[in-house]
Amino acid sequence: FTDSVGLSFLYLANQNDAPSPLPKDGLFNGGYSAGAQLDFKPGNFQASLTYLHSYSPGGAVDLFGSTGTDFAQDPFGGLATSADHLGAQLNFKLGSRASIGGWYGVVFSGAESLDQGTDDLSATAQNWAANLAFPDLGGKGNLLGLIVGQPPHTTDNDVTGREEQDSPWHFELLYRVAVNDKISITPGAYYIMNPEGDERNDNILVGAIRTTFRF
Repeated sequence: FTDSVGLSFLYLANQNDAPSPLPKDGLFNGGYSAGAQLDFKPGNFQASLTYLHSYSPGGAVDLFGSTGTDFAQDPFGGLATSADHLGAQLNFKLGSRASIGGWYGVVFSGAESLDQGTDDLSATAQNWAANLAFPDLGGKGNLLGLIVGQPPHTTDNDVTGREEQDSPWHFELLYRVAVNDKISITPGAYYIMNPEGDERNDNILVGAIRTTFRF
């Protein structure tokens, strides 16, 4: 609408359902996601509000793209699921050498197919993160980033036994080194506490290195 306000829409059909001619498949009857995002960019402050509605057929439920706990991804154990996804993202530049930001997301889901005539099942899953970034630290194009948050996890579920007892935590540190204008190398590490929302599971430490080529 202006240089600082924008609105975008999306529609994504499941890659397996969209080309199928079966009655419950196709571009609009199979699995899909549809939504909109409102963006604000006044000066050094950026913010977005997002809404997405999704439908996942039975046996193909993955509300968070294989991110987060199993119960968050598939709250009803394989039953067809519809969900309303709400999200807010923001970032604020603290001058030219630092920025702070983060996001919060919540998903309200409901079972669409029940074998017995019981009441509808519903579940709630949440995720959030906060990040601190230092652009050009140690050289132009470099970036030091720190992230802390909680991956998607179920906070309420009508299905007994499909709700995490403990909250998972994610801690991440990375440093991007700009080799030149076209190539950058980013070593980093992340640490997961209470994987799968269970403090009895061993914590996870993963190191990673990424090389990015820009053409």
